[in-house]
Amino acid sequence: MARFSGRKFFCAVILMAVGLAGAAIPALAAPTIMGSTGLIAVPSADVLPSGQFDAGYHFLDGIHFFTFNMALTRDLEMGLTVDTVGQYNGLFIGGKYRLLAEAKDKPGIAFGLQAPLRGESGPNLYAVASKQFPDFGIRGHLGVGTGDGIFFGVSKELNTVSVSRPGRSAAVPPATLIGEFDGHGINLGARFAVSRELAVDAALMDLGGGNNGMLGVSYTAKF
Repeated sequence: MARFSGRKFFCAVILMAVGLAGAAIPALAAPTIMGSTGLIAVPSADVLPSGQFDAGYHFLDGIHFFTFNMALTRDLEMGLTVDTVGQYNGLFIGGKYRLLAEAKDKPGIAFGLQAPLRGESGPNLYAVASKQFPDFGIRGHLGVGTGDGIFFGVSKELNTVSVSRPGRSAAVPPATLIGEFDGHGINLGARFAVSRELAVDAALMDLGGGNNGMLGVSYTAKF
């Protein structure tokens, strides 16, 4: 499988976000590579809204990730993930329970589990907290897991802007800029809300290490 050039890919992501600025707007809940609601690879304390599901696809370093996640209750989501690692495709079941919803004066807190039904990886039980910091215009995420150790991330939501060229005008979709440490490496990227249902992810994974480009798309809807 072909790989994306790390430097060129990172420049493309940055150029897509150049010119975006302004107040925060509601973010589209979207899956990580492994399926749980969150950033790129790092889960957040968010869960899908009740009555919703999402389906996602991500491509990273020659590996395909297919995810399906659904909200069983207001605070509980569960899902399945299939990847193309190894001779036999990996199959994982995951779930996340939101213990506390985020409020102005307190973080949201959630507990999650990612367990293999097939594959070479071991289970990962984790806890994560997420909190908005309005003074800085960012949202922070901090967690610890049995498989990944300590992980953390920062996200910043940006408004839609119009980009004009002679004889042409186009709207750049709302974006969330993301920086994270997933327990193994640093990832930088962006999530673009193409519509209320569709999100596109682009990231540079393992910055300074593999420098592998990642592309993903997810669809969220009610059931």
